[in-house]
Amino acid sequence: MSGGRFEEAEGLPLSAISELKNYKDLIDDVAARLYKREHPRKKNLPSGFSRDIDIRLTGIKHGCVVVEMTRYQHETSNQIPLWDEDAPDFAETARKMINSTIRSIKQAKDPASIGDFPPESLSRLYRLGKSLNEDEKITLAEADNSGRIDVDSDWKDIISRSTESQFVERVIDGKLVGMDASEEWFTYTFLIYTSQKIIRGKADINRWDDYYNFISNFQLSA
Repeated sequence: MSGGRFEEAEGLPLSAISELKNYKDLIDDVAARLYKREHPRKKNLPSGFSRDIDIRLTGIKHGCVVVEMTRYQHETSNQIPLWDEDAPDFAETARKMINSTIRSIKQAKDPASIGDFPPESLSRLYRLGKSLNEDEKITLAEADNSGRIDVDSDWKDIISRSTESQFVERVIDGKLVGMDASEEWFTYTFLIYTSQKIIRGKADINRWDDYYNFISNFQLSA
């Protein structure tokens, strides 16, 4: 953290602590979204999922304010699927995705340049840097100071272009269970896993093959 309040005196201004809390909550949220994306048929997160993403403030260095955060992993964790050596580390993947998404948005100067970032987590991502003054910034980096990316006034200017009315794509977990074609278009039937509800839609006949690749073992009509 540098500029403004961070260089006026030693220590971390309490008014800036909300940024650290939001960053931690963002990692929690993105990690949970990635887990659900990887396991679409599971309704709930594994027991202890959030507890095992235990990020702690372990040091503050002066100059500007360098905040050292360490992730503590519990030895008696019940969350074996999360930390198993053969399973993805969703917290670390989330942290790296957050940094890379910030970089992508800044390079493109477009708040919609998010790649595979979970759209449900965008509102929290966009809150990063909210408490910063014009001449202040937060630099995210690896432990060896590589991969630096700034959350600063440029970031805030880009994010200000995003509005709540902007269309946001959302993911529905389920399966395609039926298709019925006519000459110019076809209807499709989709089963939602969580509610077991059936929804129906219509698409151009030229997209038949795109949908057909995801059809379950149901009889098709044409």
